Amino acid sequence: MLPLVDAAEAASSVPHWVIAAGLLGAFAFGVASAFFPPLNAEIFALAAPLAFPNQWLAATVVMTLGLMGGKVSQFLMVRYGSDWWSNRRTEGEARSKREKDLPVWRRRLAQGSRYLISLLDHRVAGGAVIFASGAVGFPPLALVTLAAGARPVPVWWFALVGTFGCLVRFVVTAALVAWALP
Repeated sequence: MLPLVDAAEAASSVPHWVIAAGLLGAFAFGVASAFFPPLNAEIFALAAPLAFPNQWLAATVVMTLGLMGGKVSQFLMVRYGSDWWSNRRTEGEARSKREKDLPVWRRRLAQGSRYLISLLDHRVAGGAVIFASGAVGFPPLALVTLAAGARPVPVWWFALVGTFGCLVRFVVTAALVAWALP
């Protein structure tokens, strides 16, 4: 018969290189989820207390840093990358014609999203939109990242506020799971 070992004792006997590899994997997962949405960062936050019983907080923070590193790179790609974004103004008329065919609730959602994105032009209100996007997921962080890159939002402000918002969401999610575990 095999001896029973509790989870805390087993986790404390894990070699440091395994923990380091897990944290490196968490960072890589964060970067990958920034570019490939099906790799959902919320799922990682839910699984972190199970995969890293003693280091779930560190794994969640490292994953968030990887996610925001990927988002900052997208921000910079939009800011310095192409001219197609600046040519979007000419597409505004075509968009308004398409919106007339949408149901009322979708038109209102589109108008609300455009209003929130327009707030990015102001430091405090833009910071609130970026924080809300990171903390609750609305408006979607992918959309806010692209819009902020095209607006006069300083990259350091986007990175700081976005990271703080994402940390709140992912650490609270992981903490609730860790608290619920026996």
